[in-house]
Amino acid sequence: MADALHRGRWINQKLALAFVVEPGSVELSGLVSETELTRLKVNQLARFLPDDPKRRPADARLVEIGEAGINRFEIPYLASVYGGEIAVRRDPKGELVPESSVYHIRLAVLDPIHPDRVVRGVVHVAGEPRSFAKRMYDLVAAVLIRESGF
Repeated sequence: MADALHRGRWINQKLALAFVVEPGSVELSGLVSETELTRLKVNQLARFLPDDPKRRPADARLVEIGEAGINRFEIPYLASVYGGEIAVRRDPKGELVPESSVYHIRLAVLDPIHPDRVVRGVVHVAGEPRSFAKRMYDLVAAVLIRESGF
């Protein structure tokens, strides 16, 4: 229920009275850098570690990986201007734009958790291991392809 509700308060159509949440409908939404994208695959297992030490970690499964890098930031909790980890800048319209290429990911929570608000944290995905040489090759190839206009 809304915190601002009390006996005798007048309400209008804009005030949300309560939210109905289906148990088990909690999902994680986040961003991954272009350099780590090749290590991820749908259905990989992950672990969400909340920033708040009072909350317990939760197991999750990767269900969706964005097909293209985002050009407009839609998760303000992760933006550097609001204390998040992703470096962003404001464009002429005032919208947040990531400084480097990031992709949206979505994860289904496997553990029953009941957050009462947005919870920020880090997700560790059991990605496929690869050598330093392979990472450098992928990085150089991505830059060459991006700059060549393919």
